[in-house]
Amino acid sequence: MGNPGSCPACESADLERRGGKDMCPRCHYIQPCCDGGECSF
Repeated sequence: MGNPGSCPACESADLERRGGKDMCPRCHYIQPCCDGGECSF
């Protein structure tokens, strides 16, 4: 899927644990994209 760019900021409390990975409920990418990093699957 590649890198779609930066993600919206999300609170760590909003993260969902799925398949052993922290998923953001807003952008649905694995952290640390919502911590200011780049999104990636």
